[in-house]
Amino acid sequence: MNDSQTDSTAEQLRSYMEEKFAFQFDGEQITPETDLFYEGIIDSFAIVDLVTYIESNFEITLTDNDMTSPLLSTLAGMSQLITERRSAGA
Repeated sequence: MNDSQTDSTAEQLRSYMEEKFAFQFDGEQITPETDLFYEGIIDSFAIVDLVTYIESNFEITLTDNDMTSPLLSTLAGMSQLITERRSAGA
């Protein structure tokens, strides 16, 4: 997957999360690297929603290990995970 596809993935996730969870990635307090769990922006219920969105919109399947991966706590990590899965054909 090239950089433009990765950027597109991040933008899709960003838009979805900002609309669904009513917050903004402002580039200062909340960045793509912000730990969204630690900051209390998303919780375990939100991650279920995100996983459903990711699997249906990006046509990948996340494993049990993915569910506990620190990659699912940041926008950058989620984008990386999606890119890796799609590149592997998962």
